[in-house]
Amino acid sequence: NAGRLDFDRKLDFTKLKDLPKEDRAEKGQALMKTMRTETDKALKEIFTADQLKRYGQLELQQRGPDAFSDPEVQKGLKLTDEQNTKIKTINEDMRGELRDAFQGAKGNFGEAIAKVNTLRKETTEKITATLTPDQKKTWKDMTGEPFEFKFRRPDNTKKKEL
Repeated sequence: NAGRLDFDRKLDFTKLKDLPKEDRAEKGQALMKTMRTETDKALKEIFTADQLKRYGQLELQQRGPDAFSDPEVQKGLKLTDEQNTKIKTINEDMRGELRDAFQGAKGNFGEAIAKVNTLRKETTEKITATLTPDQKKTWKDMTGEPFEFKFRRPDNTKKKEL
């Protein structure tokens, strides 16, 4: 059944590219929310309460500055309208810089990833600077102890055996 869900979601993501640009972001966010709900439901059957809590913390860390756009995160932090507006602007600025980083990397994957990681870290720092001390404490509780995520490009030089 999980395999079927994965296939259905891949089809859903494929269909996004056919939507008008202004609808793509909203539909993409809704699809991501659906996937998180389905994943959370499946994980509750597998993980202990402590494991589930840590998974949630790691997910927020991995989402980085995009996590602050999540209504549940906004509610948990009790963000004001002014803070949400500032955070939205900071994230939009980051997206522009990300586009520039990928275009400027000209196929150098390692360089692009390094820039992305730096931009995400700087953006998260800018966003947390807009938080009150109580909100910063809540964010720390929501994200837990920092974990360094390492993503590696697949090695396509090895021949696959049939």
